[in-house]
Amino acid sequence: SQVTRRLFVLILSVGLIGTFAMTAGAATKKISKPAKDSVYAAIIGGLKLVDAGKYDKRINTYCHKDTCHNSNVKKAYKKYNLPALSKVSSHCLKGADTIHVHKEKDKADGGKKIFIKCKDGGMPRPFHLLKDGGKWYWTNV
Repeated sequence: SQVTRRLFVLILSVGLIGTFAMTAGAATKKISKPAKDSVYAAIIGGLKLVDAGKYDKRINTYCHKDTCHNSNVKKAYKKYNLPALSKVSSHCLKGADTIHVHKEKDKADGGKKIFIKCKDGGMPRPFHLLKDGGKWYWTNV
């Protein structure tokens, strides 16, 4: 009936709003001046290079060998991915060496998926990293 449908929609709406409010209100963790060999330092270092327009250095320093495995991939990163990231990179850096981590997940391959709060009111941005040879590398942009 019409009443049952409206009641169902109301209950569903309240549930979705509550879920969104809990997610949006989740506390972020402020990371400042992390250890040089940490996953956070790799995120901050990469963001700084992108923000400064130093795409080649960012690729050579932080792009994992399986991700940036040939010149075509590197060209695509420089032409599309990194310029797109540069539009938000300054918002992701909350000071010289500070980011706000919203959420972290361990990945099956041993890597990490870290959600960074960039713009106020915006969704946290995911960063995928993998530790290889004792160093953290980005596996996507």
